[in-house]
Order: sequence, then C-alpha cells, then structure tokens
Amino acid sequence: MGIRKVLIVAKSPMKKASDVASLLNFPTHSETVAKVNRITSYSQKIAENFFHHVESRKASELLEMPDADAFVSSFDLVVPIGGDGTFLAAARHILNSNVLVLGVNSNPFVSKGYLLPVKYFPESYEYILSKAFRKILTDQFKILRRKRFEFRQHNTGQSHLGLNDVLFGPNSLSNTVLYDFKTKLGDPTSIRSTGLLLYTGTGVTAWANSMHFVGPEKVKFIADRLGVNVSDKRIREILVELDEQYQFNPSSNLMGYIHREMIPTSEFESKEGHSDSFEVRVNSLDPVSAAIDGTVVGLQKGEVFTVALTDQARDLSAVDISAEELFTCDADEDDLCP
Repeated sequence: MGIRKVLIVAKSPMKKASDVASLLNFPTHSETVAKVNRITSYSQKIAENFFHHVESRKASELLEMPDADAFVSSFDLVVPIGGDGTFLAAARHILNSNVLVLGVNSNPFVSKGYLLPVKYFPESYEYILSKAFRKILTDQFKILRRKRFEFRQHNTGQSHLGLNDVLFGPNSLSNTVLYDFKTKLGDPTSIRSTGLLLYTGTGVTAWANSMHFVGPEKVKFIADRLGVNVSDKRIREILVELDEQYQFNPSSNLMGYIHREMIPTSEFESKEGHSDSFEVRVNSLDPVSAAIDGTVVGLQKGEVFTVALTDQARDLSAVDISAEELFTCDADEDDLCP
C-alpha cells in the first residue's frame, strides 16, 4: 500500500504544557497536555522513520481551516491521538475511503477508546506504535470499513457527515419534543418523546450503549417479582445476552433508532428498531436541536431532516490491529520488546 503522507491530529500538539497551564491554571490539565504533546512528538519522530511526509495539527485548528476536508483527505494515513472525541473530530474531515485512520488512545486508564486500537503505555509506547506503522507499511493489517451517514437539512440544504450517531431533542431538559418519524419502508407517524437517537454499528458503543444498559439489580428485581430464583452467574449470562442483542457490525448497512422516554400512542408503539434511512419533521414550537457526533444544529418547527447511510466510497477505512498483535513480541524483535 503506497502510504507516504501522514497527518497526526491531537487536541493540543502544538502548545507547550506550561503555556496552557498558565492560562487555565489546571495542573491536572497541564499533565494531560504534556502527555499528549509527548506522545505527539514521539509519534512524529517514529513516523518520520517510516514515511515520506509527516505533519501535526490541532483538532481545533481543523475547525478553523476553510479547506479542512480537502487538506485532511489529501493524506494517506491520519493518526488521531486522544480519545474517541479526537478520533471523530479528525474523521469528519475525511471524505473518502482511500484514507486510512489509526486511532491512538493517549490515556487508556481513563478513556475506554472504542475507536482507538493503539493504547499509550509509558513503558512500551514507542515499540507498539513503531510496530503498528511497520504492519501498515507491510500490509499486515485488516481494514474495518465503518459505515457513515449523511445528516441533511432539507430547508437549508446543509449536510453533515457522521460516524457515530444523531441525537435529536428539545433544548430544554424539562421539555419533550413532537415530531413525525419515518423509516425507509414505514409510514410517517407522530411521536412525542424526550428525544430520538439514530446510531450506526460504530455508535452502538456510544449513546446507544448507555440507553440500552440494564444492570444486574434490574434483572434480579424482575426475577424476584416473577418468583424465579436466579443465580449471580445466570444474571451475568443474561446481561451478556442482552448486550449482544443490541450489537451490530460497524460495517452493517443498517442504523438503529431509539425513541427516548417515548409517550406511547395507539398509532406507534415501537420504541426502537433498524433501517438504513430516516426522515424527521419537527412539530414542536419550542427550540430543538440535533447533535451529529457532537456538532449541534438548531432546528425549528416545520423543518425536515433526513439521515441516511452513505455509499461505500465514503466508508471510513479504520486500521484494525488487535492489542494482542501489538503486545506480542515477534521472534526477531526480542531486543526491541518492552
């Protein structure tokens, strides 16, 4: 694979930790920024040993760049360093599936980092990242093609490319929202709820994971009310089965939907389901918004938006390397192993 140009994206790779700390007066933030700076610096040095051209950019800098999409998409490999938010910030500027993305979790002790296969550990970081780069250069890796979606406002014609999810709801936490909801094969139905979540197979681990969460206490409560004696082992098995029920592959040609705290009507009783496209018409007078991977868009009564999976050419090509592959020392690398 002809990879020559690499872009490293982090929250603050170009700022000195002392400058940030003096402005914000957060020692813990200073430590975090220092760590990200250090990782970014190491990444750049290591990458320069493997690739022809390497650049670093702040994630916030991309937001201010008028041609950010074209700039980021001109690289062969993009390396977001941080958490899942930094990964999403970089990914939204990648327009086609020709660009590879390798996520690096800068703090795996704090961040789960579902999208970040490379984990930063001080004692083994340089070895692990250099090994990941070698695998990429020698085609010893898989590509996970994460499906993306397009959020389009019909009234304005504006669109946003997303990877995780769309969260639609009222601006005020105490309000509900009234809207017409339509899947690709369904008829429009009027719904009132505290919000609507549309998510991909990638987004299953984000908001959708929290909304589907069922704890062991609830399983035990239901079992007790039914007069069924359930062991702790069986409760754990039930929780795994429930979790698997809602998981689907990031490459899937389907998206999921959940109406949050829906007020049921005789017309529409289904709280959740799947489709590859959705249409929503806003019927609420109160202000409402939609957040597309965290980017917030204001909506008004009468506005219509659609969410639909994009074609294969716009899939996100994520480098899929397992932690086991990176932490296992090869026979000819004993002297390099941490």
